[in-house]
Amino acid sequence: MCWVHLKQLGERFLSWGSTRRTGERSSPKPMLIHTGKQELWLVPSGNGKIKLSQHFSHNEFECRCGCMEGLVSTELVEVLQTVRYGVRAPLTITSGIRCKKHNTAVGGAKSSWHVPRNGVSYAADITYLRDEDRTDYNVLRLWVLADMAGAKGIGLYANPGRVHIDVRPTGRVRWIDKSWREKT
Repeated sequence: MCWVHLKQLGERFLSWGSTRRTGERSSPKPMLIHTGKQELWLVPSGNGKIKLSQHFSHNEFECRCGCMEGLVSTELVEVLQTVRYGVRAPLTITSGIRCKKHNTAVGGAKSSWHVPRNGVSYAADITYLRDEDRTDYNVLRLWVLADMAGAKGIGLYANPGRVHIDVRPTGRVRWIDKSWREKT
């Protein structure tokens, strides 16, 4: 049995239950969530984590303060999964959903796409899981693959080399942080 905490929906949902006989294994059932703007399928992976795609789970995107605020955009997950297929190496989410309080604490932009709008976050910062994969060349590959995958906002940061990717509903935006420029 697993609980999915969705603060913006105002209550806890029992996403799937154990309606099984003794000794019988039940397969986890997906749950459909309506957020007002989109439908999200939450699919359990069997270990209590909500699998969003082949390589990403919802817990990787959760706000680091532990508030459990928001869901991640399905379009963002699709872009990130496309990038992951392209690099053929494990990636990690360094920053996903941020509540307003946490966004302020980390020095995020006031209008950050990490902060949920209508309960949905549209941004994530990613990098390679393994340190040896985190070369300048490989981080730049993340940028290019994100662009090819249809990301609307892409930013490049150093320490560690990471890429901001978002699927904002407004126009395309690209930037290179001064931490990266000072590095070269």
